[in-house]
Amino acid sequence: MYDGAIGIKTGFTSKAGYCFVGAAKRGNTILISTTLAAGWPPHKTYKWNDTTTMMNYGFQNFDEKPITLIDLSKYNVRVKNGETSSIKFMPVSSPILLLGTSDQIEINYNLPIEVTAPIKKGAEIGKILIKINHDYSLCLPVYPLNEVEKSTIFDYFLFILHRFCPSST
Repeated sequence: MYDGAIGIKTGFTSKAGYCFVGAAKRGNTILISTTLAAGWPPHKTYKWNDTTTMMNYGFQNFDEKPITLIDLSKYNVRVKNGETSSIKFMPVSSPILLLGTSDQIEINYNLPIEVTAPIKKGAEIGKILIKINHDYSLCLPVYPLNEVEKSTIFDYFLFILHRFCPSST
């Protein structure tokens, strides 16, 4: 009987009273409510009133908002002992979070200034930590754009050869 309701589960025990778990969807937003010990007989309707109050509050006071992140693909990271001297970060998609009007967002970039080869493309090399109201809410992994193999003796030999004999290639 609630606009957008997509699932419910009711229950009752003598110790927990009337309980209810429900979900409602409006647009792209899904809210989940849990009501425990919402009255004992004959107060069977308390759980409906409590759930409606919570859902209404959630839909009225929270909106989905995109979080703008720095474009990491513009930055280079030094590579130690690698076939190449630097790599770029893979772009990270900006998340969309359900936020209240007074929520404060803090974004911490935990990124290396140097990595040691070998670097695998799917290996996490950093994190973006997002706090909402001073509590960690989301951790996004950061990956390298390319793989970098570890330099070999032959790579060092070619480097020295190019350095002292530039026309030798």
